[in-house]
Amino acid sequence: MDPYHYSPLPQEPSPPQKKYLQLPGMEDDDEGEECDFVFWLLVLLMLFLAELVMAFYPLINYSLGYTQNPF
Repeated sequence: MDPYHYSPLPQEPSPPQKKYLQLPGMEDDDEGEECDFVFWLLVLLMLFLAELVMAFYPLINYSLGYTQNPF
């Protein structure tokens, strides 16, 4: 038998890979919707906090002593 031409061993089909990490408390049919919800909730919270910082930036700047009049 020629060592450079061989037929590979038959491979068993691998199980389908999960798209999301399965934690012990999650069901199999969840598909990660709760993780997506928490992610977008955190994104919206960060945007809201950034808006608050930008809205009160003159007051923060005045309280730190960088400007004389906040408005």
